[in-house]
Amino acid sequence: MKESYIELGKQRRAAVVCYENLLKGKIPQTDIQETRPLKVYWYPQVPCEPFYQPVRNLNEALLLLRALASYDFFQLGHKIKPDYSNAGGLMVQVQGGDWEDWEGPEGETIDELDTTEQQ
Repeated sequence: MKESYIELGKQRRAAVVCYENLLKGKIPQTDIQETRPLKVYWYPQVPCEPFYQPVRNLNEALLLLRALASYDFFQLGHKIKPDYSNAGGLMVQVQGGDWEDWEGPEGETIDELDTTEQQ
């Protein structure tokens, strides 16, 4: 149980840094190119149905995911939501039209591409 609180603390700190970075104009970027169709998914409160937003590239996905996470953190900090349990990610359309979680050429996830908190 203690590990869960530690992890939650890390996630909340990351959300604060995400929000601060967006306010400072630090926008996550990557040089990785993806030619297949992409869409961001976001669960504003788990469990619920996600919503999807098509994006043109990985940089748009990074920005949108950061903004959504920061918005949820803002709502929590201003007592708009009493708590939250959100989740999001990036999907890619594969052969046959199915969608699956995106992975980069080295097996990295979209979260691993976002290093703005280290800037």
